[in-house]
Amino acid sequence: YERFNESIGVEAVAKARLRHELTAALRSGDFCLYYQPIFEADGWRMAGVEVLVRWLRRGVPVSAGEFIALAEQSGQIITLGRIVVDQLARELPRWLAAHDDDFFVCVNLSAKELADRPLVDQIVGGPLATHARHLRVEVTESLELQENSEAEANLERLRNIGVRLVIDDFGAGFSNFTRLERLQPSMLKVDRSLVRRAGSEQEGGVAFLTAATSVAASLNCDV
Repeated sequence: YERFNESIGVEAVAKARLRHELTAALRSGDFCLYYQPIFEADGWRMAGVEVLVRWLRRGVPVSAGEFIALAEQSGQIITLGRIVVDQLARELPRWLAAHDDDFFVCVNLSAKELADRPLVDQIVGGPLATHARHLRVEVTESLELQENSEAEANLERLRNIGVRLVIDDFGAGFSNFTRLERLQPSMLKVDRSLVRRAGSEQEGGVAFLTAATSVAASLNCDV
């Protein structure tokens, strides 16, 4: 049990209000996409971009960190994912027209979104399928992405049309190497904690970062 106090009540009301506002925003589509550049290690060439969703809350962009966790808990992440896919389908051709043929766009999908067949159908059977080889789907090392699950089956459908897989936050999850090999990623994004540890010269930091890049090399994928 926990003794009730004012802060608990304030937090509960704020969370309920946020969920209510998010529901209204999903109904009216008050979201836009930002694109974070991904550069080659030499810093000269932009190899691709990562899609970041922003909630236009009363006209002011709100970063994903302030509402994605709530959307995950409430199940609203599914509707949000469909909105992102729809907007990306309209905006992707503009990016591809302005860059090299090997340019790519990364979009984050949670295990819940991957398990949603209509959302995956939207990619496989929609305009994005035309540009599938330029599309990368990012997933975190999640225990929800189990073998023989709906999410993994849908991931295979995406792979079959040319979409590639990126493992996000590598080194912060369960790091099951057998599962990693089965998922056939084309890129590992090393978790920032490993990069910071190596950069601050903490004991073993560089060794851990080197180990992560060695795993990527064994899987024949980018870092």
